[in-house]
Amino acid sequence: MDEKWSFVGKKQENCDSDDPAGTRRGDCWDHVAIDAEHRLVLCVVPGKRTAENCQALVDDVWRRMEGRLPRLMTTDEYPSYAVAIHRTYGRRMVPLEVLPRRPGRPRVEKKFVPAALNYAVVHKHRKDGRVVRVESKVVFGTGK
Repeated sequence: MDEKWSFVGKKQENCDSDDPAGTRRGDCWDHVAIDAEHRLVLCVVPGKRTAENCQALVDDVWRRMEGRLPRLMTTDEYPSYAVAIHRTYGRRMVPLEVLPRRPGRPRVEKKFVPAALNYAVVHKHRKDGRVVRVESKVVFGTGK
């Protein structure tokens, strides 16, 4: 999953907020989910670069895959993806008790991401505007 920037009509800094037509011009982002193995575009969500659009993208991918877990999900380091993936793919569970229970607060139901879900972020190191090194970091799962 990734997002790409473009603009409609003119760049955001050149838009006039008093112009009624200006609301449909300016910066625009396309959030895209691609199945790299099959070169299939699963979903596109146009709009601003917001957490809501990331959530809409992840929700639509989940719906189109009928709830099945993808083998691997990767994104850039935009933090909204991890939150959206946790919200969509997470399952509510009551944690198991390891030690004998003492009096006090009851166990609280929490949301856990399935162990089979592998999600990693890609970090690009740049020097003089060019990518010189790429690192990946596993967020959920084993990354395998």
